[in-house]
Amino acid sequence: MKKTYLKIIFKEVKQSFGRFMAIFSIVTLGVGLLSGLIVTTPDMHYSVDEYYDEHNMADIFIKGTMGLTNDDIETLLSTGDFEDIMPAYVTDTLMENGKREIVTTRIYGLPLLYKNNGVKVNQLELIKGRMPKNNNECLVERKGGFLSDIPIGSKLKISTENDNYDDLDDMYNIKEYTVVGVVANSFYFSFEREVTNIGNGRLGAIIYVDESSYDLDVYTDFYMTAKGYKDLDAFSDEYDEGIEAIVKKLKNIGEERSKIRYKEILTEATDKLNEGKQEYEEAKLEAETELNDAYNEIQEGKADLVKAWKEIQDGKRDLEDAKKTLEEETIKANKEIEDARIELADALIELEDGEKELKDAWQELQDGEVEYRDGYKKYLDSQKELEKAQKKFDKGEKEYLDGKNKLADGKRELRKGEKELSAAQEELRSAQRQYDAGVKELQSQKGQFEQGIAYYIQALNNLPEFDFNFTSAEELFNAMDNDETGSINKALDVVVREAYSKVEGAISQIDVEISNMEDLKTRLESQLQELEEIPDPSEDIITQIEYLKNQLTQLDGGLSQAQAKKQELQAQLSQMPETADVFINGWQQIKAGEAKLADAKRQIDDGNRQIDRGWAE
Repeated sequence: MKKTYLKIIFKEVKQSFGRFMAIFSIVTLGVGLLSGLIVTTPDMHYSVDEYYDEHNMADIFIKGTMGLTNDDIETLLSTGDFEDIMPAYVTDTLMENGKREIVTTRIYGLPLLYKNNGVKVNQLELIKGRMPKNNNECLVERKGGFLSDIPIGSKLKISTENDNYDDLDDMYNIKEYTVVGVVANSFYFSFEREVTNIGNGRLGAIIYVDESSYDLDVYTDFYMTAKGYKDLDAFSDEYDEGIEAIVKKLKNIGEERSKIRYKEILTEATDKLNEGKQEYEEAKLEAETELNDAYNEIQEGKADLVKAWKEIQDGKRDLEDAKKTLEEETIKANKEIEDARIELADALIELEDGEKELKDAWQELQDGEVEYRDGYKKYLDSQKELEKAQKKFDKGEKEYLDGKNKLADGKRELRKGEKELSAAQEELRSAQRQYDAGVKELQSQKGQFEQGIAYYIQALNNLPEFDFNFTSAEELFNAMDNDETGSINKALDVVVREAYSKVEGAISQIDVEISNMEDLKTRLESQLQELEEIPDPSEDIITQIEYLKNQLTQLDGGLSQAQAKKQELQAQLSQMPETADVFINGWQQIKAGEAKLADAKRQIDDGNRQIDRGWAE
């Protein structure tokens, strides 16, 4: 029955083979298409996640309507949930291009002019052009589904069409920019249109300028990466749940920080209001006094009344000028303090980098120098022992020859001669023991010398312009003896001089760091003196004074450490070999010692043979 059924199936397939193959092809194509659709989404998720990780895209960002401060950053970092936090200034405004067209633009104020670019989160990918070198240069986001194509070299300036144009001087230091590069920001990976609350409600361009182009006391946005989430898939449930938990925690922190920030703003506004009221009351009292005096003097003449009125008006103008001067001086002082902070941060980063390089160079030099000094010292000690052994051997040889002469002079004094011969034999044995000790010490010294020169042999093998592969000092110096061109000698001399120059370079680097720290100290002391001379300083000014004092204390500590390290390196440098001659001379002394020991061995062997002949006689 089963065989019959199979025969029928095969018969049906054979009779309608074309239809069977068509159905088989349709099924195969469907399976392939479905498989492709199934793997497309994970592959796209993986590719996008890799792109996000490569550019360190923010996991969370915060926009503060009342402004964000450095205290907010410290509060967020104290939670331990964040790897990096990048503050930024972000505003939307109307700008004009070179064709006088109005473009709704979002301006990002980022630390673009920092050393090695201070943009750590949402890192920009330069597609064309270059990075800005001045705060009047900018980058534009690449053309997309909703962004305009703005070529490099274009001029963009803030338009007078803005409703609050007259107030923008309090927000921007720079109002006109030159486009020097086109970038891609992972934050705008999608081509969906961005909305805004100005212009036509849709963004037409995004530009990136240095944060110094803004004139704001507080940040508007924080871009943050969560600690421990970079290795997770950004499209996974684990990632979403973890980020959601952090966002929930941030909401509670945001409510607390908003209350604190509201109080700060309210306090600042209240203080300014009270100052204005006080100035008003003082001006009012002064005006009333002058008016009363004028009224009392009105009977004395209209001329006096006119004069009094003029004095009142002058007083009001002076008061307004004084208020304006105070505001300008306050803004200038705040900007100088902020600039000082930036300079101090740069100096601290450079100091840390310099200290790390100095430590590495110092450790490398110290290891090599200690090994060299130990090997050289043991070599000198073995040389002294070898000389002592040679003297004793010479003495033994002389006594042996004297004994031999006495033995040849008369056999009648045989017993006496035998005793003298035995004594000579014992001297030779003593010389043999001293010779063995000298050989052992020379071998030990040679091993120490090998250790001392091992660092330089390794450095010699690593020279790219040569194909050296020396494994010992013996192999190195034998090759030098056979090298008619002298290239190996020159290469070893280069390695030794480079080690010496490395320490000199470290000392020079410390001198530069000391000079930079002294210059920074002078600038900070000058800024501190200016702040301390401000009458009735605000709490913010007092905080800046304490901050500068702390920085000066840390700077003094850094100067002391740098100067101490410089003295240590100078002492070390005075003991280092400047050329390869030290190693060459040391090796020659080792070879001379080996030759002396070989000669001593021959003399001892000759003495033993002579004593054997004496006993035979």
